[in-house]
Amino acid sequence: MSALSGLQGTSGTHDHTMQFPLESLTEAQRTTFIEYLEAREETGMNLFDPIWLTLLLVCERPGMMFNTLIPPTPVGQEEPSDPPITKEHVTESFGLRYRIADEHALYVSRTNWRLEFLPTNSTFSDAYHRRMGCFLGYPSVDVEDFIQSDLDWKEPRDFVDDGIFEPEEVVFSKFTPQGQKDTIGGYERAINRGKKNWQTVIDSSMQWELPELKEYANRLYQQSLVDCSGFSFVNLS
Repeated sequence: MSALSGLQGTSGTHDHTMQFPLESLTEAQRTTFIEYLEAREETGMNLFDPIWLTLLLVCERPGMMFNTLIPPTPVGQEEPSDPPITKEHVTESFGLRYRIADEHALYVSRTNWRLEFLPTNSTFSDAYHRRMGCFLGYPSVDVEDFIQSDLDWKEPRDFVDDGIFEPEEVVFSKFTPQGQKDTIGGYERAINRGKKNWQTVIDSSMQWELPELKEYANRLYQQSLVDCSGFSFVNLS
């Protein structure tokens, strides 16, 4: 679980109401999603955000932090005057509501009332993290583990090196947005959630007639598998 941080800001608006879970995409939405996937791969930043967005659109999570699509501009270079796609455009294209976290990120949900779960100030505290965890839809057990942790947790590859999990199994822990207690039981929960999330993304790509999403998820799986094992594997079918 990344640090639960951010400030309240202004809610985004849109002129139409979407029905969730989102069962199909318009051509404009399909184009936007493809551009979004391309932008994520081009920058190499926040690569799991399209996975979390998919889960949000099909009601498998209530909220997310939507990160910037534009990498930091190197010192001495001018910022691009016309970025190809913005985080605001993506969220509004799918009828989502958002509140500005900071200049780099938005808090996004399907409804305005969910945004009210966000902390009312940016002072880190147990109550702050519990409210943020509630907004993001994290299980209370994972939120409490995060609060009580020293943030020096094991990585999935540590469990592979110790012979506890196979890389093809523990890799699915990457497909759950929150961290988990670095115990066998904690990772078993994360693996099971991750497998469900993975299948939801694959099913959504088929239902939305968006093969680019499946291809993206498969590449992300492969990259994560290498991170968990140090070796390359064949693609999922």
